[in-house]
Amino acid sequence: CLAARFAVAYGSYSYDQPTASYLAPLRPMTTAALYQVLARSALAPGLRQQRASDHLTVTSQAQTQQIRDIEPGTVITIVPLAQDTTSISGQAHSTTDYAVTVISQGAGWKVYDIEPAAAGDQGGGPDENG
Repeated sequence: CLAARFAVAYGSYSYDQPTASYLAPLRPMTTAALYQVLARSALAPGLRQQRASDHLTVTSQAQTQQIRDIEPGTVITIVPLAQDTTSISGQAHSTTDYAVTVISQGAGWKVYDIEPAAAGDQGGGPDENG
């Protein structure tokens, strides 16, 4: 499912990975607007410096758990993202539920939004939620 594939690409990164390499798999899965947000975030110097100083590497796994809302041209799914983190502090495992909104665009589907499920999109498409 697109939402789970996107969540894995979004949640997997390494401190020594070039930003372009991180962003490359996200671009074909996202709307242009979401890609711009992700690119700005990934290029933030503070984020990059923190990951480098911590030697942070994260690998992720995800499966779509449930559909939160479905409307013509819009599907919001809950995707638990399991992350294994390695850093100079050691190893950790965490799982965060995300609400991933996928919209029909052109001849296919694109990820329109991702947020923690507790705060994420409750329904409606891009026209209704801005």
